[in-house]
Amino acid sequence: MAISFIKGHPPRYIGLSTDDKPGLDSEVLLESEFIETDTKLTYVFTGETWVEKTATFIPTKNYFYNTSSLAWEANSNVVAARLVDEAGAAYGVKHVQNKPRVSAMPYTYDIAEKNLTDHTAWSKIGYHAAIDTTELDMMPWASAAAGYGWKYPWPTGALTMTLVSSSVEDDPVVIGTGAPGTGAWTVTIYYLTTAFVEKTVTVTLNGQAAVAVASDIYRVNNMRIATCGTGGAAAGNLRLATSAPQTYGYISATKTRQRQCVYTVPTLKSLYITDIYFSSAQQAASKYVRYTIRANYDETSDTVLQRGLFMPLKELVMNNTAYSRVLTMPVYLPATTDLAISAISDSVAIGTCGMTGWLEIA
Repeated sequence: MAISFIKGHPPRYIGLSTDDKPGLDSEVLLESEFIETDTKLTYVFTGETWVEKTATFIPTKNYFYNTSSLAWEANSNVVAARLVDEAGAAYGVKHVQNKPRVSAMPYTYDIAEKNLTDHTAWSKIGYHAAIDTTELDMMPWASAAAGYGWKYPWPTGALTMTLVSSSVEDDPVVIGTGAPGTGAWTVTIYYLTTAFVEKTVTVTLNGQAAVAVASDIYRVNNMRIATCGTGGAAAGNLRLATSAPQTYGYISATKTRQRQCVYTVPTLKSLYITDIYFSSAQQAASKYVRYTIRANYDETSDTVLQRGLFMPLKELVMNNTAYSRVLTMPVYLPATTDLAISAISDSVAIGTCGMTGWLEIA
């Protein structure tokens, strides 16, 4: 029997089950039907092949034939693309807002925009006004004076600390006048316990009278002014110390945050340092300042070392200049690692330093 063609929508072909149905070379339109007169079956053209009209789903296709509406409809059961391992098992893919972890923009930009969960931008800055022949850690209060010291005095256990100012103006209400203080009113301290657990406490200053902070402080990671008077900064030097007294944190007068390049990575987190920068000024010609980034971590053995045993991570020498570098390979430091930047010079120099990167839940 010759195949007959009937125009319309959908186009129809009529023939026997033994007839060769027209294919792609015949320019058959999608949804065309072929009616077999001997079997009474109807077939529908999918664009590639003919399927029986009673079929409701065509595997691997993004459409199916609805036998109720007698029309092709979008398939909501489409299988999504996925990654599989060498055994064919599917595995999860880390992503940033449904983008594969290989981000369409720099990874650190996604962190800065808070697109990545479990990631936090991180930074430290340091300063000293008189780097000299005695090596010091980059903190403004480093000195030979009692209760201070050139190197940071890493605690060996939990300590009780207080916060005090050198100015009566660092107080919401100045004692004796009743007027609002022009300096800092409240300060937030970020510290770690002996278990390296992060804690935060905000204290209200009382001018030159010490106020209690906490009794379980093991590492001081940051201090920042939370509220202040019209001066917009600390009126005096804010000193976080024990009763000995020994200094562990410091906000200089006219400043709003702690400027000491000393840090400890909290438990369950990893630190990645991506940028470093240094400067020196007001130094005699042909002299040098040497900066050393150091940590009690050995990347060769991937080991956090004993307290007080520091390995140099990066080091440079300069004279009356500035240096900054985006690291092609971020510096990795695991949880509980102590980190500091130290400096030494063969003539007096003002120095600044800083590091940026991110913290990630390990």
